[in-house]
Amino acid sequence: MSYNRIALITGGNRGLGLEAVRQLSEQEPQTLVLMGSRNVEAGEKAIRQLRDQHKHPYKNIQVIPIDVTSQSSVDESKQIIKDKYKGLDVLVNNAGVVDMESPRRTLEVNYYGVKRVYHAFAPLLNTNARVVYVGSGLGLFHLYDLPESLKNTFESETLTEAQLDEECEAYIAAAKKGTDEVKKRYGGDNTAFAYTFSKVLVHTLLRVHSRLNHVKGCTYVAVDPGYCATDLNQHSGFLPASEGGSRILKAIQLPQDEKLNGTMWSESKQSPFAVEWQEEYAAFKPQ
Repeated sequence: MSYNRIALITGGNRGLGLEAVRQLSEQEPQTLVLMGSRNVEAGEKAIRQLRDQHKHPYKNIQVIPIDVTSQSSVDESKQIIKDKYKGLDVLVNNAGVVDMESPRRTLEVNYYGVKRVYHAFAPLLNTNARVVYVGSGLGLFHLYDLPESLKNTFESETLTEAQLDEECEAYIAAAKKGTDEVKKRYGGDNTAFAYTFSKVLVHTLLRVHSRLNHVKGCTYVAVDPGYCATDLNQHSGFLPASEGGSRILKAIQLPQDEKLNGTMWSESKQSPFAVEWQEEYAAFKPQ
């Protein structure tokens, strides 16, 4: 069967990624949805569960093995897609973790993993492709709370990836010294959490890529899927995973418009990158 579009969603076998895969598959039967999964077995199991739960064939979903923390795995996935499908029309950087014990692991997946995937697949992006960065409201709150000098750094229109890498490593170094050191450098309680900082980096990376790496008419957008109940947060979220998947889908399906390039979307509408803390997220706030 021939398809009109090819879409890759990393972290597609669980949580919000799985919901995005499901909804895109259902709404766009002429789109081939590539479910990024660290192993094929987990991906195939997720597809079987979708078929059992929703009584839908999902024939336009295929599993692509990809571990975003491994350059060799990412390169192998790129080669599979290049050989089979020639290019990509949609790239959704969704894979993410929360590891309270290891800021390095959290940032390796959530920030460096996004970079690794983007740079590998950028040469395969077709004209007018869509690149979606799955962020978080916590990243919006964190940027708002940062000390002014750091906030200015992240909002700079001349910021580079190399500078973002430096900020990432600076955070990891501070985290090794303990929570007090993180609060001292990055602000109050809302910032003492590697996951929130990783999403500041992802949101900023979107802006850097949309400005410096804008190729072939691609549109780059970030989306806050909302605080959804998933394994990532021990199901403490107040929204169903289906709502988060729907918001990701809307970001995928935004009209092709140069004015939307480099924008942030929250609650299915355009949002600033810095937003004041909302108490609804308190369950996700570190103690």
